[in-house]
Amino acid sequence: MGNRDSERELCFYTNVMSFIPGQGFLFEETKARSRLEDLKQAGIRWVGVNFPNLEEPCKPDVESCTNVFKGWLDELGFRVTSCHYYGPTYCTPGGSQNQATEHMLRTAEMMAIFAPASLVVHAAWHALDAPRLGCDHHVTLYNEDCAEHGEDQVYAVVAQNLRTLGDALARSGIRLALENTGDIMPLGDCKSLPRLVSMIANDNVGYCVDSGHAHLHGACSAQDWIRLAGDRLFETHFHDNRGAAFRKDEHMPVGFGTISWLDVIHALDDVAFPGPITFETGGWPLADDVDGLRQAIAWWRACEAMASQRERV
Repeated sequence: MGNRDSERELCFYTNVMSFIPGQGFLFEETKARSRLEDLKQAGIRWVGVNFPNLEEPCKPDVESCTNVFKGWLDELGFRVTSCHYYGPTYCTPGGSQNQATEHMLRTAEMMAIFAPASLVVHAAWHALDAPRLGCDHHVTLYNEDCAEHGEDQVYAVVAQNLRTLGDALARSGIRLALENTGDIMPLGDCKSLPRLVSMIANDNVGYCVDSGHAHLHGACSAQDWIRLAGDRLFETHFHDNRGAAFRKDEHMPVGFGTISWLDVIHALDDVAFPGPITFETGGWPLADDVDGLRQAIAWWRACEAMASQRERV
């Protein structure tokens, strides 16, 4: 059983660019800068960064926006826990995988300026990503490929592509963290994702535990996922929801849903996760954003204090 000698650092996610449906990614400088300044004022020293999907239109170009954002991070004294990758990880087996691998490697090269500890990836994002298929398109495309080529072959293709990405990231001192996605995307549940990590067989490849996905979609709780990941827990995406009965990934601040956060903290202690703890949400919904962040931080610190005093059940 692990022990925690001190409070873990805390981290909140932010955006390089915002996605506007029908327009693509836009760099809303005032909004992006304000978010960083609020985090700084609330005493946060770490951020997670949502990186644009390079297959979508961006205005202005991603490279110039990234350079501006990096300048702000340096100016305000932030470090980056992870960048979140959005985009393909595989193409239909039997054909070229270049669309997926080139996109992943280009993203990794561009976001390396942030020097993140990890790159977070949804393991099975099909390169077709066809809008015609609606919200279940990833599952539909995965099932079509498994029916035509066999599930083992799909696993093998995804594993090879992610191994290539993991090797490239390792050369920059960055880890690859695969996120549990439950049943909303393939290869993200507590059976398929560990199998995939094992197939990749790279010490640089581990897990990002998303508490909301676990609580809403999965057979494994967030604390189960943490213990499954063990010393391969590279990143957390913590946010709250009210569970499967509400059928919605609500992305509420921790404490506003029904996740057992004391159990989550016990699991983090058991695997000796050093932190930072990354929240994929904002602060409490108060009129003043800084006050909202401070309330969220204070609530989490209270949970840590209570977890250290309360026996595990």
